[in-house]
Amino acid sequence: SMTSLNDQREAEDFFNALLYAVDGLIYTNKPVIGAVNGLAYGGGCEILLFMDVVISTRSARFSIPEGRLGLIPPMALSVGYNSIGRSVAWLAITGEEIDAMRAKEIGLVDIVGDDLNLELEKVMARISSMDQGSIKVIKAWLRKSREPIREAIRELSFMSLSTQAKERMKRFLSR
Repeated sequence: SMTSLNDQREAEDFFNALLYAVDGLIYTNKPVIGAVNGLAYGGGCEILLFMDVVISTRSARFSIPEGRLGLIPPMALSVGYNSIGRSVAWLAITGEEIDAMRAKEIGLVDIVGDDLNLELEKVMARISSMDQGSIKVIKAWLRKSREPIREAIRELSFMSLSTQAKERMKRFLSR
């Protein structure tokens, strides 16, 4: 876990795994759909910024609380403003939890429903009716606004080594 990182090399290796996963989302030519049923906190919330469509249950909750841990939310900082505007600053600076309807209001979620599978089927049917060549070009253009993530993840790797961040993370994990 992050609390056991000893030096910058270990921290970079640890966070490169995150970067590898995010790169997969950025560079795929296929539409990526996120579905939230429960809590989407920290990286789980931030990763939604890389989805093409996000579906949520009404009971889902969202938060970007990294600041409480002495860390930064790299995905929110690097691409969040382009994705959901100023709301990302509020979420990152306050760490406040929001419900699914508020997440939809700010553009973090596209569809809020009671049946995730039904909503997913509807979205997939709509996407399936699109020209696949057009989707590839759309994805290539969307990709351009999502590439600054590397620098933010590197900054997080430095911050994760601080004693304060490790202590806060330990307290968080012990809950």
